[in-house]
Amino acid sequence: MIKLFALIPKLPSVTDEKFHSHWRDPHGELAKRITEMRRYSQSHAVSVAVGGLPASIYMGIAEVHMDSLEIAAAMGTDPNYTDYAGADEPNFIDQSRLAFLLCDERVHLVGPARTQSSPEIKAMLLLKRAAGLTPEAFRSGLDGLAQVALATTPELDRYVQCAVLDALYADGDPLYDAVVELSWPTRAAYDRAWASPRIAAEHLPALAAIADLGASSSLVAEPYRVIWP
Repeated sequence: MIKLFALIPKLPSVTDEKFHSHWRDPHGELAKRITEMRRYSQSHAVSVAVGGLPASIYMGIAEVHMDSLEIAAAMGTDPNYTDYAGADEPNFIDQSRLAFLLCDERVHLVGPARTQSSPEIKAMLLLKRAAGLTPEAFRSGLDGLAQVALATTPELDRYVQCAVLDALYADGDPLYDAVVELSWPTRAAYDRAWASPRIAAEHLPALAAIADLGASSSLVAEPYRVIWP
C-alpha cells in the first residue's frame, strides 16, 4: 500500500469558502469514480502555518491510499479520473502549482479508531531534508524525530510519517522528502499542545536537525473523509 499526497493551491480568483465547498462537492463526489482508491481523504486547511514553520501555499492536501506505485502512476490516464475529477480540477485548483508526493506510510501512534465523521485536527509538516543528508539518513532521522514528538507533544492522539518512495529519487529530488502528520481530537487541543514550552525547547530543534525549515512548509487541517473503510 502506498500513500499519494496531492498538494493543492487554489486559483486566485476562487475564495477560500468556495474552494473548500467545491472540493467537497462536486469534486469529492466525482473522485469516488476512481475505483483503485482504497481510501481518499481531503485535509482542508484551517490555518496555512504551524507555529515555528513556514506557511504553506496550499489550501488543502488530498490523501489517497492505493495498492501500488504502478496503480498510482496509471491514474493519470484512467478515464474514471480524467473525465470527471481531473476535468473538474481547473475550476478551482491552480494547476501550475499543484504538486504530488508518493510515499510509504509509517504510523508511530495509531490512536483511537476513526470513523468517517470522527473529529480531528492535523498539523501537516511538509519537510525538505537538511543539506548534506541522504534520503536514507533523513528517513532514519524521521524515526528519531517521532520519538521526540511522542515524548514532548501534549494530547497527541495520532502520529504518522510518510517518506517519499526511493523510486522517486531516480528523477531528481522531490519538492519535499516527507509529510509528517500530528493529530488531535479538537482545534483547542492542538492549540494547547503547540503552545507547550517543550515544543519550542525540544520538538522544533529535533525537527531542525533533519529538515531545512526554510524549504519546508506546513498547514493545520481538518479532514473530510470521502472514501473510508
